[in-house]
Amino acid sequence: MTTSSPSTLTLQPSWQRLSPIAIVYFLFDVIKSLSQSFIYLIPGGVVGHRYISGHENEFLIGAIGFIVLVCARCFASYWYYQYRISQDTFEVSVGLFKKRYLNLPFERIQNVKLEQPLIYRFTGHVAVTLDSAGSKDEEAKIYALTQQDANALREAILLARKADQPDLQATIVNTTPSPANQGAEQDEQLLNTRSVLDLVIHGVANNRLWILLGALLSAQDVLLSWMEGLLSDLGLNIDDVIAQATGSWWQISAAALMLFLLLLIPLSLLSILGSIIVFYNYRLSCLSDRYIRRCGLFTRQEVSVRLSRIQMIESKQDWLDRLIGRTNLVFQQNLSGSDSRSIETVSSLVVPSVKAHERDALIAETWPDAQPFTKVQYRSASPYYFLYFLTLFVLPLSIVTSTALWVYLDVGYALAGVSVLIIIALLFFCHWRRLGFAADDHYYYVRSGILGVRYVCFPIYKLQQVSIEQSLLMTKRKLASVKFVLASGAIVVPYIDESLAYDIANQALYKTESLKKSWM
Repeated sequence: MTTSSPSTLTLQPSWQRLSPIAIVYFLFDVIKSLSQSFIYLIPGGVVGHRYISGHENEFLIGAIGFIVLVCARCFASYWYYQYRISQDTFEVSVGLFKKRYLNLPFERIQNVKLEQPLIYRFTGHVAVTLDSAGSKDEEAKIYALTQQDANALREAILLARKADQPDLQATIVNTTPSPANQGAEQDEQLLNTRSVLDLVIHGVANNRLWILLGALLSAQDVLLSWMEGLLSDLGLNIDDVIAQATGSWWQISAAALMLFLLLLIPLSLLSILGSIIVFYNYRLSCLSDRYIRRCGLFTRQEVSVRLSRIQMIESKQDWLDRLIGRTNLVFQQNLSGSDSRSIETVSSLVVPSVKAHERDALIAETWPDAQPFTKVQYRSASPYYFLYFLTLFVLPLSIVTSTALWVYLDVGYALAGVSVLIIIALLFFCHWRRLGFAADDHYYYVRSGILGVRYVCFPIYKLQQVSIEQSLLMTKRKLASVKFVLASGAIVVPYIDESLAYDIANQALYKTESLKKSWM
């Protein structure tokens, strides 16, 4: 996506409209939104298909009307979107019924994301997302710029806060790279790449199979009918198998396992396909004071992030990641106002399914004096954290649940209910054992997880706020919880020694005030 030709972006004091190709972008955006909601429409489709029969004409008219409305919406989004670029500010005016105006100074922009959908490759256009490190409403997107203008705008924004850039207007009007910068991509230091095999592993280990299974339960009748037909085509009658397997547990288990695998395999393949589409040809490189990530099969993405704006580094391992020795590394920026539930946000750089030595090398490249996560000596949370959970939650709930099931149903149901609560207690025990905290002169380290493990590392001077929380029971035991608030989110270290908690808070305040470093 990077071009070596000179980039020139002329100042545009009057309002400008997007290229008409943006209409296609808006159309694909609507299709994408509908496809993401498709799983929730399955129950309605299962119920509604009965009413479509015999009313095909009405359904066809409704479908045509819906398509016309979508096309009209896409055209209106294009027509009522206007933008202009001044000396050091980007402005946008958008909306038909609800007007929205945004004035975004370059120095407030956290990072720049260039996105090139498949259709844009034929026209040479790029969609540019400007993340302002504020709320989601303060994020700006230019849906169709030429590749040359997008590169020039990105360079002007990235240079906006440099002290040696007094005349920003010259940078915007004529951003012509020097011979050394014309081969910028060649001059970049390549830090990490991901092969197709790595992406397959990422898709297998990080799919959301159980969420999909839960959503598909609403259409279980249709799924069971489909699976029964599939098994019949294979020469297997599930009723005969169950009938013959009466009293034979292994045959019933084998049949259940076969049914599970028939559903597991296609869903896992979808997760693998999604991983390849998002992260194909992944390249993470470093150029001067910023990281650049490029990836994407159909939609090519390029994200530039200043190293100074990284708030914390996060390493995530699910239970399957731990078995195969992989981890997902995330360089977090300001997440205020963004959807932090999604790992693929503009405000984060994700390195999928790396090995432990690759993770340690990337952390050392970013923060050379930070310790590797696995070599840090962590302090554990107090055992009272687990005991209080058992005493205040598990034990009362076990008594109430087992008594109710015993009285109204049967002793077998009571034992089953207690078994579930025992499993919950065991999982919380794993969570307590995983909790850990460590500190050195410059960084804090936090470990958490249940079956998997999550490591977090952040510089002390990046802290926005430190608070100490105590309940009456904790005060009696001289215990406290510490809450760290960063621009990338909050992290809680529960049930540590009271004196240690105050030492942590005092150290954080002292470091933040004495170093006087900017957290951005």
